[in-house]
Amino acid sequence: MKKVIALLIAGSVVLNYSFAQETLQSVTDRGSITTNPITLSVGSGDEVLRLHRSSGFIAGYNNAGSVRNGYLEFGNAGTGTGVGGDGNNPVSLVTKGLIRAIVLPDGNVGVGTTSPVEKLHVMGNIRSEGLVRFYTPYVDAGGTSGIVANPNGWTRIDPNGGRFIMTVFKEDVEAARNILDIERVDTWQKLMELKADGSGFFQGNIGIGTTTPQSKLAVNGNITTKKIKVTQIGWPDYVFDSSYQLPSLSHVETFITENKHLPEVPSAAEVKKDGLDLGDTQVVLLKKIEELTLYIIQQNKEITELKKRVSDIEVKQPQ
Repeated sequence: MKKVIALLIAGSVVLNYSFAQETLQSVTDRGSITTNPITLSVGSGDEVLRLHRSSGFIAGYNNAGSVRNGYLEFGNAGTGTGVGGDGNNPVSLVTKGLIRAIVLPDGNVGVGTTSPVEKLHVMGNIRSEGLVRFYTPYVDAGGTSGIVANPNGWTRIDPNGGRFIMTVFKEDVEAARNILDIERVDTWQKLMELKADGSGFFQGNIGIGTTTPQSKLAVNGNITTKKIKVTQIGWPDYVFDSSYQLPSLSHVETFITENKHLPEVPSAAEVKKDGLDLGDTQVVLLKKIEELTLYIIQQNKEITELKKRVSDIEVKQPQ
């Protein structure tokens, strides 16, 4: 009997020792539950896979430390479901052995490039079947962005710090609203505006056929129009004032003989060099027409007087 009891005690010790040497890190309840992470090690003992008990992730290890080179997380309290990695390793999407998209440790995302320099860097074409919107909370005078837009309809075009504002509205707004408005942010000076009724405003010189306009409108070429209206001060109605000194015809004749053009009218050489001011030319031409009218009136009086004298002489002569 004593031998049987001793044998049972020895067997119990052996069984307890065997169950104490569990291979899955303190597995309980017949191997279905573990209170510690399950790890898989190969070779030197470095972990290559770990199933964590509390955070809900599968992590890959191929180094001796605790840094995870890559992992999958499911329902993690901090990050939710995700794919990631620790340290300075990026996360990549690979097809046919090539990296198609990548997320760097600093958060930059690259599509078609493995070295994105912005939060989203796409090397290739982008296609959208809907609207593309860029939002910013406000527009200010700082920054060097290329294009910035906000929900109020303002778009900032900012090439290399140029800072301009362009506003574009829908085509069905009332006529008083601007559909295109360009102005400087630093001075808020309007440079151009177009309204829904077709009217508009432009600041500065405008060139058509030329890149160096020297006036508000410079056209290098022909202009076809039905009407031109010139507002000019100094209109020569003063010629008909009684105090106006009408030049004598002999003076005009002498000037023409010496200069080969009328007084106050630019010469051909001057027009070729400096061009012709339409408003000033109209003033001068009208002045010459008014002076010519006075000459004609004056000569008509003289002719009438001569005719009267001739008629009187003929009457006095005997038949």
